[in-house]
Amino acid sequence: MTDAPAPAGGGLIRVPAGRVVLVGAPASGKTGFVRALIAL
Repeated sequence: MTDAPAPAGGGLIRVPAGRVVLVGAPASGKTGFVRALIAL
């Protein structure tokens, strides 16, 4: 298991493949997608 660097320079690197897609969320929705991670 190797951590690939986030393309957008996001702080989320060590995350399940299913959650990696959330790294591409817009900055305006950063709080919303972070809460989504907690919900998942």
